[in-house]
Amino acid sequence: MSELIGIPAESLTLGGLLGMAVLAILTGWLVPRSTLRDKQRECDWLRSSNEEKDRQITELLEVARTAEQVLAALPKAAER
Repeated sequence: MSELIGIPAESLTLGGLLGMAVLAILTGWLVPRSTLRDKQRECDWLRSSNEEKDRQITELLEVARTAEQVLAALPKAAER
């Protein structure tokens, strides 16, 4: 017959199945749907905040490049 995690399926009783369910919960293999949804919301929030951070970094790089060009042009303007 078939096996379930190395245990023959015909030897599992109701108590055995309950024990496996409890073991799955305790080891983290089985989590409540609310916990999964909370983690998904957290991942979505982190993803959107990372996108915002990336956008801000891009804008700051533009400002830094402009400032660098201005500062590089100052000595040339002072020589005139």
